[in-house]
Amino acid sequence: MSTTAIDNMDHTEYPSKFKAVMTARCPECRKGPLFSHSPFHYSKFQAVHKECPHCKCNYEPEPGFFWGALYINYGFNVATLVAVSLALWVLFGGVDVWTHIIAVVVTVIVTIPFTTRISRNLMMHWFGPYHFRPELHDNGVDARSEDEMRKLDKARKERARIRNHAR
Repeated sequence: MSTTAIDNMDHTEYPSKFKAVMTARCPECRKGPLFSHSPFHYSKFQAVHKECPHCKCNYEPEPGFFWGALYINYGFNVATLVAVSLALWVLFGGVDVWTHIIAVVVTVIVTIPFTTRISRNLMMHWFGPYHFRPELHDNGVDARSEDEMRKLDKARKERARIRNHAR
């Protein structure tokens, strides 16, 4: 047996970044869920866990981190406007202004839970301070060193202090 065959036997398949974004998984372990509720729970569809249930990754590295996701969501809404406008023009040869406005508004309202969640996912995976760590995927929080756990606890306490101070 060649060495490459032996090396390939050890290889574990990990979820891709694309799959982690589309399934709303943690950017560090790609296993724990980002959101605490279903996208169909309309009043809490955007509720994000404070940390990953699998690896304890902090999901809000700084206060207001997810404000950047608004710009991504804006891009999705512009794309929705263009797509609905083109669909109305192609299918019906153009419609009056009010039909157009109603179609766009209804489409945006129906897609809000999905575009908001994908925007937050993209914000975390593209612009967040996170890097995929295979050892966290396999072993979860047990793969973190004691020093990392102390830093996580310190950051958690600091966030709580800032939140309490703001009230």
